[in-house]
Amino acid sequence: MNTFFKTHSSLNKIKKDYFTDKSVSLGCIYVVRDPRNVITSYKNFENFGYKKMLKIMMDENSFLHTNKTTQTKLKIKGMEIISSWSQNYNSWVNNNLGIPVCLVKYEDLIKNTLLELEKIFEFIKELNSEKNTSFDFDRGKTAVLETSFNNLKQLEQKVGFSEKDEKDRTHAFFNQGKLNDWNSILPNEIRENIENNFYKEMKELGYI
Repeated sequence: MNTFFKTHSSLNKIKKDYFTDKSVSLGCIYVVRDPRNVITSYKNFENFGYKKMLKIMMDENSFLHTNKTTQTKLKIKGMEIISSWSQNYNSWVNNNLGIPVCLVKYEDLIKNTLLELEKIFEFIKELNSEKNTSFDFDRGKTAVLETSFNNLKQLEQKVGFSEKDEKDRTHAFFNQGKLNDWNSILPNEIRENIENNFYKEMKELGYI
């Protein structure tokens, strides 16, 4: 049986040890997003200005603390070394530890959710050397419907969302969705900085 573990951590070495290795990680499903949209979303979540958020996204020593809600519900306390946007991406997607990676672009996940879900299914199937299982499109469609942005936004309004600090009544976790479009809201100076600093990875991913 597979156990799925979600993390924001980069796959970097801290002192002598990597965050994980092939002995405990069968594979990685890495979801990447255009950093020009990451910053507009991340800025909202942290309630920071663009310049401060840009500095965090470029800092290879960036980290996240677990919030009080997570500590209470999951009994987990600690921090995640997220590093810069580019270093996080490279550490996983181009890792030299032999950990297989299924790269999923957030934008493709939005446009062709069912097809991306099938791709993830096939990746896990291959990792498990499973030959007698096939993707169930009807169940896939149900999963897509239940996890749609609008549905999750409504659920957050009704029952809250575990990854958001319960004290934060101002900002919704599921906030803008498709309205989060860097073309219309990102200042030119910030856009140029992102494109210049992350040019290699953004070109590799087809973002520029």
